[in-house]
Amino acid sequence: MFVFFISCGSTPGAIKNVEMSIEGMSCAHSCAPTIQEKLITLEGVKEARVDFNSKLALVSYDDGITNPETIKTAIESLAEGSYKVASTKEIAALPKDSVQ
Repeated sequence: MFVFFISCGSTPGAIKNVEMSIEGMSCAHSCAPTIQEKLITLEGVKEARVDFNSKLALVSYDDGITNPETIKTAIESLAEGSYKVASTKEIAALPKDSVQ
């Protein structure tokens, strides 16, 4: 007799970091905070920082739970599609103090 255990959750993976350039942010007081709030609620996202001036989102995530494409889709689903992720690149780590 064989017994199989099926997990209902996701398997944790490596923590990875990504920098995303975002087009379409038009104001500092709501665009960046709106995107950041959305990102930190995504399953698997460990940390997210969005900076209006540099038009960047820096995201630390568990690659066993989510991925850059899912993060990109979440950003682009906001504000009736006003935001577009222009580029995505993996980075070694998030800067310690602020988005650069």
